[in-house]
Amino acid sequence: MGSFKNLKFYKDKELTQEITDNSVLPLGIVSAGDSKEFKFYVYNDSKATLLDLQFIVTNEEVEILEAPKEMAPLSVDELVIKWSPSIDIQDELDAPFRVTGRALFGKIV
Repeated sequence: MGSFKNLKFYKDKELTQEITDNSVLPLGIVSAGDSKEFKFYVYNDSKATLLDLQFIVTNEEVEILEAPKEMAPLSVDELVIKWSPSIDIQDELDAPFRVTGRALFGKIV
């Protein structure tokens, strides 16, 4: 298990708006008592098949709704996050997260 440096995160499906800090997800501002869903796109920029993926967010108010568990080499998948803040904040939230799993090089039989 480990962190994956070859995973790239994007704000758009066309993969033109890359999130350059792969340790935080930019969630913007949401009013207390409201909830908002955010969709990101994960690109496996490696020749490895990624297995047993776990996306872990350390903020209790942020929930992962959808995340890939496996990714083929050079594939794209969606990551859907929900933020339900309990208090108003003035700054945008950058939610710290990490990814664990296994990388398999070669063909799956």
